[in-house]
Amino acid sequence: MRYIITILTLLQTINSFGQRINNDLIQPFQILYAENTKNKLGQTVKSLDRISIDDVLTIENGGTLSLVHYTGFPIEIDKDTTLVIKGLQNLLVPPEEKQKKKNQIRKLVEPSIEHLFISKAIEGRKHKLQITGSCMDCHFDLEIIYPPRFTAQTLNYSGDICIKWRPTDSKTYKVEVLNTPKILAKTYSTTENELTIETNLIAGQNGIKNLILIISDSLSRVNYGPIKFKEFSKVGLEYPYPCDIKKATYALMAGLYLELSPRNYFDEAEKYFILATKLSDKQFYKDMLDNFKRRRAR
Repeated sequence: MRYIITILTLLQTINSFGQRINNDLIQPFQILYAENTKNKLGQTVKSLDRISIDDVLTIENGGTLSLVHYTGFPIEIDKDTTLVIKGLQNLLVPPEEKQKKKNQIRKLVEPSIEHLFISKAIEGRKHKLQITGSCMDCHFDLEIIYPPRFTAQTLNYSGDICIKWRPTDSKTYKVEVLNTPKILAKTYSTTENELTIETNLIAGQNGIKNLILIISDSLSRVNYGPIKFKEFSKVGLEYPYPCDIKKATYALMAGLYLELSPRNYFDEAEKYFILATKLSDKQFYKDMLDNFKRRRAR
């Protein structure tokens, strides 16, 4: 009998994991914040609502909408418009990629935006972004902390690349930029744990839009890379993590990414929660900052 129960439990676990992936395709978006926004049934949508692939959202009367794709990609719209969810999903995951993605094992779980609404202190081990058996950045000493990396896919850029990594005891860092796996385009030296790379000086030389970065400390004791950067090319979508974040939703998600990371990045996370309140005067973002402070007893 014990073995039967064990098998049933295992089957339920497998089914649960499979259902989660299917739900991503059925309900690919979740509402972070909405104001004056209704679904195709005329119902007002609200924070944490899951949005069906067949739904159509209407923003009216000067409303605004922030929603997050299951991959962690955030979208903020602050104008009256009609949003066809299936079309938005096809922008993020083109139909020709869907079957391939369905057959892949996802290395990272979706970011839980429910976490942002927790308003009491969290004790013990905090939530992680990754599932057992994989890691977000295996070389933690130079872990990338910006731009956010919710998935294990190639990082994107739009315009210049602004990258930050976890500081070490080293006083200088070296960043090598390659425009092919074997051709070094430029080497940077910096005393800070961040760097701005003017991509037009590198990628534009031969029309190359994909870059590879390798980061090491001054003594080359710690090395991280290669990190692949691909120019953001989703027509009709705004890249959320440029050098200067423009919208509160994107700052909030950058803060969530750092808060949920395995390392203690609470100080850095708090900067983005505060930035969100500066980019928007909506009470929602002030509440999210207050929740963060209560969760982390700050």
